[in-house]
Amino acid sequence: MKFLRFVTLLCLLVLTTGAPFQAQASDVVMQAMNDELTRSMDSLRMENMPPPYNLTYWVRDQADWVAEARYGALTTSSHSRGRYLSIELRVGSPALDNCNFADSWNDIYRSRRSLVDEDNYATLRHQIWLQTDDAYKSALDLLSKKSAYLQTHPTNDTIPDFTAGDKVEYSDKIEPIEVDLRSIETEITAASLALNDFEQLQDWKIRFSGGNTVTRYCNSQGSRTTKQNVTLWIEVSATILANDGERITGFLNYLVKSTKELPSSEKLTADVRDFATKLVASAGAVALKDYTGPVLFTDIASAQLVADLFAAQVIPARPPLCSEAYMSDYFKGGKLVGRLNQRVFPEFINVTDEPLRRELTGTPLLRGQTVDDDGVMSKNITLVKNGRLVALPLGSAPIAKQSGSNGHGRLFPNQMVIPTVTNLFVNSDETMSDANLLKKLRKLAKDSGLGYALLITHLSDPNISSNYAWSESSSEKEELLPVPLQMFKVDVKDGSLTPVRGLQFSEVTVRNLRDILTTGKKQHPYNLVMNAPIGGYPYPVTIVTPSLLVEEMEFKAISSHEQLPVTARPTKP
Repeated sequence: MKFLRFVTLLCLLVLTTGAPFQAQASDVVMQAMNDELTRSMDSLRMENMPPPYNLTYWVRDQADWVAEARYGALTTSSHSRGRYLSIELRVGSPALDNCNFADSWNDIYRSRRSLVDEDNYATLRHQIWLQTDDAYKSALDLLSKKSAYLQTHPTNDTIPDFTAGDKVEYSDKIEPIEVDLRSIETEITAASLALNDFEQLQDWKIRFSGGNTVTRYCNSQGSRTTKQNVTLWIEVSATILANDGERITGFLNYLVKSTKELPSSEKLTADVRDFATKLVASAGAVALKDYTGPVLFTDIASAQLVADLFAAQVIPARPPLCSEAYMSDYFKGGKLVGRLNQRVFPEFINVTDEPLRRELTGTPLLRGQTVDDDGVMSKNITLVKNGRLVALPLGSAPIAKQSGSNGHGRLFPNQMVIPTVTNLFVNSDETMSDANLLKKLRKLAKDSGLGYALLITHLSDPNISSNYAWSESSSEKEELLPVPLQMFKVDVKDGSLTPVRGLQFSEVTVRNLRDILTTGKKQHPYNLVMNAPIGGYPYPVTIVTPSLLVEEMEFKAISSHEQLPVTARPTKP
């Protein structure tokens, strides 16, 4: 059976583990939210205490499916659904309120509250009332602590805590999403069995996770929005030890928003075999000791470079004020946030973030949206113009040099809305064909007196690698870019490619972006998972970029090595 076969049934079949997940024609939930918000703004008062000046509710109906297979056996399978309420209640004034301040970790990691699954108006009103009452008391307490802190730690920061947006009314067309989990179990188990044929592999797994989230939003400015987000994710990962103890952990992702984009069973198995073959080849490659010279990033590595050195560095726009110094160290913010109007790329590079764009030459983009999680209409924005950083993705929290949301706020499980990128496009006015990029790479290396240059097609993912490590990681500081996973020596004389390994980046900074000399002609979309800067929660993005040729980067030998297993795997092909 093909993945394509069962996914075409997704909108027809009833869940094997629950009822269809969809919004009701008569939205009792939104009515309960709206009525309790109105009543709270009118009557929520404590003697000699300020009333709320702004109140926001999010209610998320969430369905999740998970299945995991290892060594040809199913190890995990589950389906869950729930309804969760998040509240942002502000007391004080837009200039100074209880938000953007942390007195303890509880102010950062605020657990969202559950609501009843049933669309029962009276029960929903009761639960929302209780949680709003608690939020009001907590807001008063936090405002008092924040005011006291500012008295003893005065600041020159005059940026207001809040800027009200326009009233927005919007609703997606909510479609029911159903998953035949039994078929998925069969498909990923069969694919994981194929990895048994590669006896060099030490460990591996294939994981499917699907999520369908319907978010209702309302605020005291009168905005009412309803949006749906579907993310389906197949993650293949495997690890292997080279003969010298270097651990090499690879991954293969299918991260999509439509069931039609999932691979067939035959394609998944073929891709898994190709993935394992490349991983084994990487482990058997020659280990280099060091390198300083030009580097060509192609395939997914070019997107990973942009994600780590640029996309991750323009958020968060405004870390919270913390009462404890050690907490402030945890929220340093993106390294490019303070560089507005400065050059961060070469002059021939422009970067846009386009949530309103849905596809690229027929390929669906992952993070298209009309409205963000702050209830603000999303805007396509230019982040970099002629190499200069001219804007940042923003939510409702204003920052220095910029005010007003551009519709890029994203709500995370700790109830914080953080601005993020969505569909990021890297556009270049200096391009070359793939063949000419390799010629340019070889010439740069020859001019530097080198016998070879480096071509990188894939970087590792620390989130995945850490799950397979058998020993503690090195105490050396982590670089902004992870270890290369698939890397090749490009011979200066004949252009031949030889797989190599054993290197990690050294002294990487955002300054390396300015060393991009030229790019490929074709843009390619890559769907990646990034980590939120506060809380580390994973979220998907799309990076659209050509290949990138960097004039010079430094590498050093990987210092962390593990002991080889004492005995061989208990089962062989």
